[in-house]
Amino acid sequence: MGSEVEDYQFLYEHISDEPLKNRARVSLAYYIKQAVLYKRMWNVLSIMGILLPAAATLCAALGVCAGWIAAITAAITVSSGLLALFKCADKKTSYRNSAENLKSELSSYLNHTGAYTEDEQTNNKKLSDNVERIIREGYSKIAELDKQTKKD
Repeated sequence: MGSEVEDYQFLYEHISDEPLKNRARVSLAYYIKQAVLYKRMWNVLSIMGILLPAAATLCAALGVCAGWIAAITAAITVSSGLLALFKCADKKTSYRNSAENLKSELSSYLNHTGAYTEDEQTNNKKLSDNVERIIREGYSKIAELDKQTKKD
């Protein structure tokens, strides 16, 4: 089984308009890769937030040197801070939503359903408009999250 990006290339490979096909391909790959990146970051930092306090408690119970406990506590603070700073959960969701919206739109285009029941040129125009709308909406959500980060 290939990567998610490869698994969904069938959604855009049939688009006859090369610039539109490229825009769909690049955009879908970008949103998928960003969603995966933020999911991994969220997973690692969340696991650290669970395991490190347990390790600090164990060290304290075993009477391990205070330096180890201080280091573990510092790592807990850093992992929690990074989760908040990068807004991993929110960005993971925003990027994933954009990727899923693009997949849905491309699927409708491929199957000639919904808005895509007309001739190829009209369908390509509609697809182009809808892909750009999804990109704008995704960008706006991420920009808003980044703006909130700067406020905090």
